[in-house]
Amino acid sequence: MGDPLPLIDAHLHLWDPGRLRYTWLDGAPALNRPFLPADFAAASAGLAVGKAVFVQCDCDPAQALDEARWITALAATEPPGSPSVRSCSG
Repeated sequence: MGDPLPLIDAHLHLWDPGRLRYTWLDGAPALNRPFLPADFAAASAGLAVGKAVFVQCDCDPAQALDEARWITALAATEPPGSPSVRSCSG
């Protein structure tokens, strides 16, 4: 059997409470830390995830455009071979 077919994660959340305000994280202490591309790569290790669709993480509404800009910048700097964000959905 050959290499597994590459997967597309159709619902990826990334967040950084040091960069943006996510009020909902106040009630989720286990999640109240950055979850960045390296965390996603570690969580999906062993799976053939090649691409992902970022879905907004409910940051404060005034920061929604900042969130989109941040994710766009992250996607532009992902190293080769890492799961890559190819779409952004809000």
